[in-house]
Amino acid sequence: MLGINSLLVPLEVSLEPNLPKALSLTVQPNFILNDDNDTAQVNLVLVPNAETGVIADGTPITLTINEGTTNRDVELVTTNGAVSYSLKSTYDGFISLSASASNYSVGAGVSSTDELTDALSINGRGTVVYENNTLKAGSIFYLLLKNLTNRVFIIEQINAGYLDPNNNNAFVNFPDSPITASAFISNGDLTAGESTYIGYELESDVEASQFVISYLLYDSQSDSTFRFNSTFNFAQ
Repeated sequence: MLGINSLLVPLEVSLEPNLPKALSLTVQPNFILNDDNDTAQVNLVLVPNAETGVIADGTPITLTINEGTTNRDVELVTTNGAVSYSLKSTYDGFISLSASASNYSVGAGVSSTDELTDALSINGRGTVVYENNTLKAGSIFYLLLKNLTNRVFIIEQINAGYLDPNNNNAFVNFPDSPITASAFISNGDLTAGESTYIGYELESDVEASQFVISYLLYDSQSDSTFRFNSTFNFAQ
């Protein structure tokens, strides 16, 4: 019986070093105001097969922007393997982004709203004695503020006080308020995903039912200040 013998020949596969092997998409910030002026920078990068590879200038990338029921395509071309797009919008809601190039695709998103306060969440707690329309001395309030986005805000001050029922609910600061000490305002910066915490204890009785902690923040991108308030209402 005759057999056929063959030699094993090693094969070496070499990828074209200048062709893409991946596509990346990043967005900064991932939260914008829907005033058709505020901007998110969409950054797209094609990664070559080899470290020494070079993506050809003019390589096309299609960026698809979905705003609810509306889709629009933006045709971009790379320089040194990268390209950026400035996204503005009047849409209220989540904007879905997808990019495709050379059989690769990637996605991300941006929240678009008319209020900077939508970028934040707040959680309040309290150990409180409330009797006869009076907040009693020793009552303690806690507040946790979190930045839900990668947009950076500056905490300028924190006001702690109450709404005076004998003066049309005018706001009255407690002693030591406003609070501007660095240790209490997260060193001034509320960075991406960061949380900050504050507590306040009443030193004396206060004839009031509504206690307020108010953050005054600055947004450098829109060059504006805004307040984020939390009210504890013990009359309800």
